[in-house]
Amino acid sequence: MKPLKPARRERSVSMALTPDDAIELTEITSQGDENRLHIPVESVSPLAFALLHEMMRGRLDAVDALRKLLGQYGIAYS
Repeated sequence: MKPLKPARRERSVSMALTPDDAIELTEITSQGDENRLHIPVESVSPLAFALLHEMMRGRLDAVDALRKLLGQYGIAYS
């Protein structure tokens, strides 16, 4: 007989851009526990670079994929 998997904790996650362009990430579990992460505005550019590096590294279609992503979110580029 296979062992039972532990019950998965249900949670909701939201992300918001604050008025000063910082990022707030909030996770709330079904038990009402809350976990927050604040990324200050001066860390947003290095975070964007790190995420793009992870996402696009080694992709031959990186430029086209990034243009499509930017277009989906209405983010200006040149």
